[in-house]
Amino acid sequence: MHPVLDQNFWNSIWSSLLSNLIFTFVIAVLVAQLISYLRKPKLEVAIDIGHRANGEKVFHFMLKNLGKQGLMQNEMQWHLYFEGSFMPKSKEFNGVIFNNDHYWEFIGFNESPILPGSCITLDNIVVNVQEDFPYEWLTDAKFYCAITTRNGTWKPFKKLFSAKPEKVVFNNGHIDINTFRVKSITQ
Repeated sequence: MHPVLDQNFWNSIWSSLLSNLIFTFVIAVLVAQLISYLRKPKLEVAIDIGHRANGEKVFHFMLKNLGKQGLMQNEMQWHLYFEGSFMPKSKEFNGVIFNNDHYWEFIGFNESPILPGSCITLDNIVVNVQEDFPYEWLTDAKFYCAITTRNGTWKPFKKLFSAKPEKVVFNNGHIDINTFRVKSITQ
């Protein structure tokens, strides 16, 4: 019998072809995931607390892009939450409750592009500190942030062997919003 007509020959050809297709598909998916990860901007949220002569505080809400990919104007929506022990004066805000605590919510879009290696101020929020402020230092207060882009939801850039970022899930009545605690606070 001719070897090309042998049934074992065709079985081995089809099984080899099928295993090569599966292997190629798995490699393609892994490469696509790696490219998607590398193209995401690595964003770091920072808050600088300024002081005015009349006792008011100004929260400078900033964003640093440490990655290799930028974000165009209005490509990102941000949510900033801070504790109810501050009383906002200068912006429209919503009062929300999560984690059984009262927080102020500010929502906005990036009004200018965020290029790689740049830092922009997203918003400046003027507040008064309530008399019953529960912390010794302003930087001890809890600030949370959620950022959404067309590439997905932002998670803080985690360095190898560093602590996992503090995450709180906030439900606005329709969807769950993953918020992360802002750790970079200066005054």
